[in-house]
Amino acid sequence: MHSRRYGDIEEIASKTDGNCHLCHDPVEVAFYGPTGAFGEETVTVDHLVPQSFGGDDDPDNLMIAHGRCNSIRGTRDAELVRLSLAGTTRAPMSGSEKDAVAVVGGIGFGLLAGAVLAKEQPDGTRRFNTEAAAVVGLLALLFRSAA
Repeated sequence: MHSRRYGDIEEIASKTDGNCHLCHDPVEVAFYGPTGAFGEETVTVDHLVPQSFGGDDDPDNLMIAHGRCNSIRGTRDAELVRLSLAGTTRAPMSGSEKDAVAVVGGIGFGLLAGAVLAKEQPDGTRRFNTEAAAVVGLLALLFRSAA
């Protein structure tokens, strides 16, 4: 989906992994258009710094939003609107941000499993269980890629 004014709508939507930056619910970029054009499913481009406050069409100032969420926001602070609609002030993470968190989480779970499931040695000491660490770390990554 391409807009003459904003460019690649899918690229804008990818910043939030295809979710409205205000309510965090998924958007369908095929329903991009003027507010109300596709009823409740209409998708719009929202300016983080509203145009009335000097915001421009620079890609860093654009996020994807449902038309109704964008209307609710108006020129109010995006973080306050997110808090009321999604219970958080943060925008949804992009797919690459989620992948990075999964990698770090997989490493963390792997390290924890390796320490908890350490193998007892004949001398009574415990040795880090690298096999458990690898399996648990990979499983954590697989669960992320399946989600």
